[in-house]
Amino acid sequence: MKVGIIGAGTMGGGIAQVFAQSGHEVLLCDINDELAQKGKARIVKSLDKLVAKGKMEQPEAEAVAQRLTTGTKEICKDCDLIVEAALEDMQ
Repeated sequence: MKVGIIGAGTMGGGIAQVFAQSGHEVLLCDINDELAQKGKARIVKSLDKLVAKGKMEQPEAEAVAQRLTTGTKEICKDCDLIVEAALEDMQ
């Protein structure tokens, strides 16, 4: 399944990591590429911690990271599921 996550912050990143660890292709999106890439970097750091603690093997962590693609919402056009985890700004 291809999953789009709109919002690459703490909550969106956590959701993206769970889907990617479950074997799904994940498109992690934010308002610009830089924020989306920072979200992926936080996930990779989390995966590295799991490897360091012996809870995950390095090849598995690399496979999870490879299932993560970053960008803006435009890349989510053909997703099977989209999860919105964006910051609410009422203005």
